[in-house]
Amino acid sequence: MPKVSVVVPCYDSDEYIDELILYLKNQTLKDIEIIFVDDGSTDDTGRIIKKYISDDDRIKYIYQENQGGGIARNTGIENAQGEYVICIDADDIYEKDMVEKLYTKAKKTDADITICKFKRCDILTGRISGGKGLDMRKIPKTETFSVKDIENIFQIINPGPCNKLYKVDFIRKNNLKYSETRIINDLKFYMVSMCIADKISIVDENLSTYRYQISGSGSKNREQRLESSLKVYKEIYDEFCARGLFEQYKKLYLSRIIDSVKYEMTFQISEKVLILIKDFLNNEPLSILSKKDKQILFNVKKLRKQCFEYTLLVILTLGLNTSLRYKLRNYNRAFKNISFLLN
Repeated sequence: MPKVSVVVPCYDSDEYIDELILYLKNQTLKDIEIIFVDDGSTDDTGRIIKKYISDDDRIKYIYQENQGGGIARNTGIENAQGEYVICIDADDIYEKDMVEKLYTKAKKTDADITICKFKRCDILTGRISGGKGLDMRKIPKTETFSVKDIENIFQIINPGPCNKLYKVDFIRKNNLKYSETRIINDLKFYMVSMCIADKISIVDENLSTYRYQISGSGSKNREQRLESSLKVYKEIYDEFCARGLFEQYKKLYLSRIIDSVKYEMTFQISEKVLILIKDFLNNEPLSILSKKDKQILFNVKKLRKQCFEYTLLVILTLGLNTSLRYKLRNYNRAFKNISFLLN
């Protein structure tokens, strides 16, 4: 049995696969298996992976018809033979000791989930920032912790899977699955696992670099993600109810939804999508909240005050400060959108 199974869902990733395989082959922890799940690639992804298999029997290749990253991760985990598993993305950068450091901490603490920090790299500008994925100021200063030890675990630990090592037995015993949606397919797995894990441990180091580009966040793409996230939140609600978690973690669940919607409200959103959100907020499980409760959760009073304050600042600077104008525009847009949702 390998110590760690590294699952890599990939789709049309031939630009990065050679580089990724080198990152994984050079990991300081050698007792690993590397499971590539090719989600119906139409480029050279499969051919590139296969050329490495004869030289390294740790590399395994699974092909499936295109079904999305969530199903690809599920396929990889189902085929994992390791004691632990981590699901990573094909286009990111990984430190050579990432797997070893996560595994060592997991074994030392007997944690169900072991998490590290990561860097973010804007591939258009090359700008890199570290310390992402965890708010260490709010993590307990103990070897392990659980959801019960933190006021709001969903605000301090990011949902992505790439910085998280899981016990395979923990996943299988609890029948944890990624969603079958095309996007936002990691949220259910993340929220359920965080609530049921007895022990979570931390490696306080940046062990990978997440590549992203701001240009990919256009309005159409944002609205598609938002529509998908509403479906996933309903799926998570059903999952929480089925597992008997909802009453215990109702506040966490609701605050996660509100935080997501509040963030999206700062962007330009079509009336159609706003109506979808409004319907979502007025139906189960959000229907348990009164209008006053929702105003408090959305922090409407604070938002109104921020709009007023930034309006004054923009006037005082004669509108010459670009940063102030940008913030005022976002606050005004958020206030307008949230007012629409709550009326």
